[in-house]
Amino acid sequence: MSASVQIQNNFDEVYEKVKVFDLTQLSLYECWLIKHRSTGKNYALKVFSLNPRLWRLIETEGWVLNALTHPTIVRYYTTLLFEHNGNTHLGMLFEYVNGVSVAELVEHYRKTNQKIGVERMKKIMITLLEALSYIHSEYSLHNNLNPSTIVFTSKGIKIIGWGESCVKHQDHPPGKLLRNFECGLDRGFEGDVYDLGDVFDVIPYEKDELVSTIIQRMRSSHPPSAKSLVEALK
Repeated sequence: MSASVQIQNNFDEVYEKVKVFDLTQLSLYECWLIKHRSTGKNYALKVFSLNPRLWRLIETEGWVLNALTHPTIVRYYTTLLFEHNGNTHLGMLFEYVNGVSVAELVEHYRKTNQKIGVERMKKIMITLLEALSYIHSEYSLHNNLNPSTIVFTSKGIKIIGWGESCVKHQDHPPGKLLRNFECGLDRGFEGDVYDLGDVFDVIPYEKDELVSTIIQRMRSSHPPSAKSLVEALK
């Protein structure tokens, strides 16, 4: 499938709406779990009303994700224009990520008084920092890395929640974000690294000097690049 908008005729005949996920009341969209009736495959559908003010945000998110190919990044397929229950919607079609978010994992570990082992923690950090290094090498920014947008699945870690993503033009100074449409925070690559450091900081792990030092560097006023942090961990 391409990243362009596709008209999906007979949506309810092609897909079954399985459930609607709980989101914040301030969310600009709904997220549905849908199943393709012929193949039985599950998808996540990010559903928007036909509000022209949201079209550019949808276009930006789709454009960014269509340019990124990495096993840690949730896969985006296309955007559908469809009717459901008499209403017309735009829906961004994603792979369905079935797993446990960092937020949920942290809550479980706190309740059970458990900690992640040092080697596993390093592996998690390297996986996510390598993914972030790739994202930045493609002049893209996630802009919303937090414990709810990083998910552990049976097939590995996935980064979701790209609604605030944007692009940095190659001719701009390193770390300087060119605001794309009206999304994102003007913090550049350092903002992503800092946010990921905050995620690592809330994970309960067995005490280790190297891990602690890396997290402190990520949460400093001028964090180093994701690529250099991967090298330090290895």
